[in-house]
Order: sequence, then C-alpha cells, then structure tokens
Amino acid sequence: MVPREKDIRQSERTGLPGSGGGLAFLVKTSEVKYIEVLPNFPPHSTTEAQALNILLPAHTITVLNAYHPDTAPIDTLFLQDLASTTAETKILFGDLNARSPSWGNNLLDAKGKQIEDLIDDLNLTILNTGEITFVSKTNGTASASPDSNFTR
Repeated sequence: MVPREKDIRQSERTGLPGSGGGLAFLVKTSEVKYIEVLPNFPPHSTTEAQALNILLPAHTITVLNAYHPDTAPIDTLFLQDLASTTAETKILFGDLNARSPSWGNNLLDAKGKQIEDLIDDLNLTILNTGEITFVSKTNGTASASPDSNFTR
C-alpha cells in the first residue's frame, strides 16, 4: 500500500451482540509504509481487532488494536492469530475490559487471566504504569483498567 499524507484504516463490526463502534488507526505521514493485516474474524466473536505491519528499513513492527466488550468471554486465540507475525517488535493495545493487578486494577477477573496468559504466550511486556486510562462518562470514576498496552 502506498501511504498518503493522512490515512485512516478503520474496522467496524456491527450487528454482533456487544459489538462496539469500530476501531481506527491514523497514519499521519506519507513516509510510513505499512501493510494492513486482514483479520479472519471467528463467527460470533465479539472481539474487534485490526493490525498493521509497519515496514521500517531494518525491521517490521506489528501494531494490534483491539476492543472487547465487558459482557462476553474474550477470544484470545483470535488475538494471538493476529499477532502471530514474523515481526521482531509487537505492540498490542486496546480496551479489552480485562482486569488484572498486573496492569493496575485491584482485582483479577477471568478475562484478565486470559490476557495474562496471552501476554506470556506472545512474550510481551506490560507498558501500563498504573496511571488512569479510563474515566466513566456516567459516574466520573477513574481506573487504570480496562485499557491495556503491551509490547515485545
């Protein structure tokens, strides 16, 4: 793909229970060359995800952006499949609605445990520092979860 000065790569899955409003990458410079990794969405999965392989002169970086609603089990095999590239550097970020003390939440839920296992399987490092990443629109409460960032 030949990038333009600004290029927005969108992914929107509508009509599925719990599906959100979609995801987007903004590539702001024409100097960045990338290939979109087209996901093979599992049937009935409520996880939304998209990935780009950013092509640098010396190596490739895979960037994976994901959203998962709070009410359904997460499909970590789908995320692992998207992240299974030959890139030396991988960055996974998103609103996964998964809670774990590993990224600043007070409790560990089932999705948090699944994401912890995925982090181990992909040999990723948690980038979250415990700083607030989410503020509720309804009641103004803030937390360091459910937004998560990982890299290798």
